[in-house]
Amino acid sequence: MQPTTYPAEAAPKARRPRKPKAGDVVANTDGSDVQRREIIEARVSGLIRDAIMAREASGIEEIWRQDEDQYNGIDPADPQHRGVVKVRASAAAARETLTGTRARLYLNITEPKTDTAIARVQEMLIPHDEQPWDIAPTPVPDLDEAISSEDQTPVTLGDGQSVPRAAAAQALKAKAGEKAKAMGDWIEDRFVEGSVYAQMREVIQDAGRLGTGVLKGPFPIEMKDTKWSIEGGISQLVKRVRIVPTSKRVRPQDCFPAPDCGDCIHDGSYFVERDYLTARKLRDLAGIPGYDREAIAAALREGPMIGMRARDSNRTVQQGENINDAMLFEVYYVYLELPPEDLIELGIDRGRDLEEQGPTLDDDEVQLLSVSAMCTMLNGRAIKVSLNPLETGCFPYDFFRWKVVKDQPWGRGVPNKMGVAQRGLNAAVRAMMENGGMSSGPQVVIRNGMVEPMDGNYGITGRKLWKFTPRDETQDDVNKAFAIFNIPSMQEQLMAIVKFWLEMTDILTNLPMLLQGIAQAGTSPETLGGMKMLMDSATAPLRVIAKQHDDQLVIPHLRRYYDYGMQDPNVPEDCKGDHEIKAKGSTVLVQRAEAKELLQLLIPVKDDPALRLNPAKLLAEWAKGFGYNISAVQYTDDEWKEEEAKRAQQPAPTDPRIEAANIRNEGLMAVQQEREKSAAAEREWKAAQAEAGRVFDEAMKQIDQNIEMMRMSSSENISLQQIKAMLAETAMKLRSSRDEMSLKLTPQNQSGTGI
Repeated sequence: MQPTTYPAEAAPKARRPRKPKAGDVVANTDGSDVQRREIIEARVSGLIRDAIMAREASGIEEIWRQDEDQYNGIDPADPQHRGVVKVRASAAAARETLTGTRARLYLNITEPKTDTAIARVQEMLIPHDEQPWDIAPTPVPDLDEAISSEDQTPVTLGDGQSVPRAAAAQALKAKAGEKAKAMGDWIEDRFVEGSVYAQMREVIQDAGRLGTGVLKGPFPIEMKDTKWSIEGGISQLVKRVRIVPTSKRVRPQDCFPAPDCGDCIHDGSYFVERDYLTARKLRDLAGIPGYDREAIAAALREGPMIGMRARDSNRTVQQGENINDAMLFEVYYVYLELPPEDLIELGIDRGRDLEEQGPTLDDDEVQLLSVSAMCTMLNGRAIKVSLNPLETGCFPYDFFRWKVVKDQPWGRGVPNKMGVAQRGLNAAVRAMMENGGMSSGPQVVIRNGMVEPMDGNYGITGRKLWKFTPRDETQDDVNKAFAIFNIPSMQEQLMAIVKFWLEMTDILTNLPMLLQGIAQAGTSPETLGGMKMLMDSATAPLRVIAKQHDDQLVIPHLRRYYDYGMQDPNVPEDCKGDHEIKAKGSTVLVQRAEAKELLQLLIPVKDDPALRLNPAKLLAEWAKGFGYNISAVQYTDDEWKEEEAKRAQQPAPTDPRIEAANIRNEGLMAVQQEREKSAAAEREWKAAQAEAGRVFDEAMKQIDQNIEMMRMSSSENISLQQIKAMLAETAMKLRSSRDEMSLKLTPQNQSGTGI
């Protein structure tokens, strides 16, 4: 691989002296200070050249080209797929094999595999309903110990008030929590305003396709807001310009770490980012304070230099050629450390502040002085030099690597991991198609001079006439001069090879078909435990990727936002404190879908006070496992306040346990009353029965007396038989009357209830 040489314009040029500016030192009239500035610019250009050559020498650019071709289904050996006549020299030999009737089919399984993996990781790490990070106050063991031990030792506050040590520790911890929440809200506002979450999804997409995704930030930008204000009944549109930090995704092809960075760009001595600007954009930059107008004007006169974009597009532009404004200028942003004297030459007042400390420092300390700065280079000129927006001096870049490669800042993506399987699948499919084509028709063998087609065309077609001319009587059999052979079909064997390579794509990418929602017959377990074990194994690689995303991107990126907020005077003091960043990707977000089974078991016991469960939060987390946002059906804050006000006017609800006890007591009392009523009715019935018996006995006695008297009477001419009949009739009436009275006095007829 031939390294790209940086253009000659990057070397020091002899140009007319620049007009002095504030902070510049132009003490000599012989142009020595201007010459020193050009030397500084040449040194920075040399750093850019070294970074470009080091990246090319690493071979990562060739890997990117191969991964892009494979993802897009482009065969580098087939010029028809690429749409150009000239392809890379390394594919010359393979191109020869793709001519004639050979199969050129490209069965692209890399794209769906890659897209599925990217979608899974994006959905898991950057969900739409929850931020993938949290910020909390740094734990202080002394405060926690004082709170847990309920230390009552009096301490004196700043205002002279004396309070127990435990109460003071609790107040400090609560205040720290409020500050951490305020800082989290401030960072979240920056993310929402700058659409940072959308940029993070693009970073994951770059990592999945190329192996590396780059997120830049925080860096300051101008945010223009407009709103209507009403004063005195008059509406007026007010425009506001703010300087706020934001982040953006940067193409990995435009990043050039220092050659000495190893596997972490922050360990390198500098970092280079490439950008492309039109002439119009450059003219706009000339009007912004801090940019060198003369350097920009000189670059516009020269036109764009031949750089990476020109080389990639095979442009044939000679140096010094006039190029119209439609061409793009390559601009390089270089983050590096500069000594104070270089900062002075480049117009930075901070360099003068450090140089003034020189007399108080020894030689070693002077050598150790440096300032983190950002230099914007255009056509070998420094059009702007400014201090690093971060006082910590960190590079505002984070690399997310899909698969980490030791001693390299670049990772490997899904296409690279399944490259062997994609090539093997292509070869197997092409062999199967070629075998199918050859075995679908016969191979005809004829003896020259004896069998000829009547139409003179030796092609095999239907209803074709052939002429047979025997040479002699011994060769008069056409079967000896004309034979048909069939090539055997090997479709079953070749299909087994195709299935083998399809299975290898699952193994090499750690993305089985089940994880893509495709369950093959006999591969899915039928039990819940078996399915959970299979899903745990299938999602293990995704959990590893989630952990790398947290460690490589989320935590360091949010940490720089925290540092930016601590140093920015425009950030409210209520946000500033000792905080720590906590990422959720490898814990809460990954396990959220799996946790829905446990959460479902907790729903029946959500009201148990011993478990201290919040029903609203429990329901929200359970719904998240199904991908549903429960807030869509919940009260809003204002609606909930109105509902609480209505409930406050209503009587307080009774404890369900007390209410159940009251119902039980009321039931017992009702049963007791029924028993007492039944007992009273029974007593009345027995008394009535006794009274009816007494009346009957007295009546019978009276009848007996009457019989005796009538028997003894002699004054009546009534026979004894007649008297007995009369008395029997009277007794029958008395019995009927007694029975009727007994029936009326029965408790059922009196109260209507059973005993």
